[in-house]
Amino acid sequence: MNWKITLRFIITITIVNMMVLLLVFSSLNYFLYGQYTLSRNARDTNEIYSTPMGAEEFASDFLQFIEFKDDNPNVSEEGIEILKKNNGWVQILDNNGYEVYSDLKPDNAPTHYSPVEIVHAYKYNGVIGDSSIFIGMIKNNDLKYSYIIGLPYDLVARYIIYFNFSKIFKSYKQAIFVTLFSTLFITILISYLFGKKLTNPLFKIINGIKILASGDYNVYYPEKGIYKDICSSINNLSLKLKENKMEKENLNKIRENWIENFCHDVKTPLSSMKGYGEILLDDNYISSNEEKDNYLKIILEKTDYIENLLNDLKLTYKLQNSLIPLKRQKVNLNDFMVEIIVNILNHPLYENRKVNFSYKENPVFIDLDTHLFSRAINNLVYNALIHNTKDTIIDISTSNDNGVCILIEDNGMGIPKEKLNHLFDRNYNDKLFKENKKGSGRGMIISKEVIEAHGGTIQVTSQLGQGTKITIVL
Repeated sequence: MNWKITLRFIITITIVNMMVLLLVFSSLNYFLYGQYTLSRNARDTNEIYSTPMGAEEFASDFLQFIEFKDDNPNVSEEGIEILKKNNGWVQILDNNGYEVYSDLKPDNAPTHYSPVEIVHAYKYNGVIGDSSIFIGMIKNNDLKYSYIIGLPYDLVARYIIYFNFSKIFKSYKQAIFVTLFSTLFITILISYLFGKKLTNPLFKIINGIKILASGDYNVYYPEKGIYKDICSSINNLSLKLKENKMEKENLNKIRENWIENFCHDVKTPLSSMKGYGEILLDDNYISSNEEKDNYLKIILEKTDYIENLLNDLKLTYKLQNSLIPLKRQKVNLNDFMVEIIVNILNHPLYENRKVNFSYKENPVFIDLDTHLFSRAINNLVYNALIHNTKDTIIDISTSNDNGVCILIEDNGMGIPKEKLNHLFDRNYNDKLFKENKKGSGRGMIISKEVIEAHGGTIQVTSQLGQGTKITIVL
């Protein structure tokens, strides 16, 4: 896998580099030997200097501006204008090298040239003024004339390179081979080093994905470099998979606890039901119909307890795993609390109990699942009634200072510290919270799950002999 990626990268980079190299050579060749058109460029601007061959071709084509009047050569006004634009000058020589016409020439330009002087001036820059010399020839009848075009050598210059063509042609194959081989070797070497730097982090990322696929989610990569975003995504994926694994383990643990708690909670009432059932089947143990009815009543109570237990365990399981969609509706919390309190005081067992309600603001609107939330409040208030004496005063209040707050306070017996710490513990086994005639003993757990499902918190503080305070913040 690693070598496949590296090899593909090297081939790609090599092809790209060779194409760039060809493009550079083509551009250089065009710059050195590019085409020049006098009729367009020279008349418009100094475009004859755009390529080295432009000046040579300009001089060669300049003969179109040379005219003969009475067999005397001269340059047209258009030609002179072009020379002025390009900072050039012109001399026309007869067959013996004497000047017969000139314009714009420098002061040190001679009026007669020997063949050697012409060759010398043509070969070297700056011999005549600050000019590079270009030569052309024109005929008029049977007479031949030479003309010299001078152009500034700071814009166009001539340099001579000497070649040994016999050696060049003998070794051109070797030269081409060496050039191509060295270029290819350097390109592959650079591509390999550069590709290795790019692909090494990629190999680590691929290896990290394999590790994640194997179930090991302890993968982390520094989020830097060109693969910063990919490393960040893998780190997030690793974190998410780790969280999902923990959630799955917690879910399995909850299921195990649910089954364990169910078996434990059902074991005692089932044993009682079994014992009383065996007594009812044995005529030797039944002394009267009244005793029989009493046993049947106990069995019925145990059945109700198991039914309540099943319903409460099912509800807590669903709340813990967000399996119950909340049917929220906007309610006036004060009116909602009044309705709950009235229903509690209408119960025959609690109609003479002291339950007070007060509020700071009215109305206080909030979105609640009224069915679930009323059950949570009922559980908390009933606990205060059941586990305290009849003269206990329960004060309930609402406020809207820093979030919606509900306080349920009593001046009853209070809760011991060791029991207070386990108030919402599903695995805590205590007669105070379990198997009473009013429910399954899981009222506090259900209340906490309902409040947290609404995005709220519940806190319980208590001192023995001074009462208990429950604070709900939504």
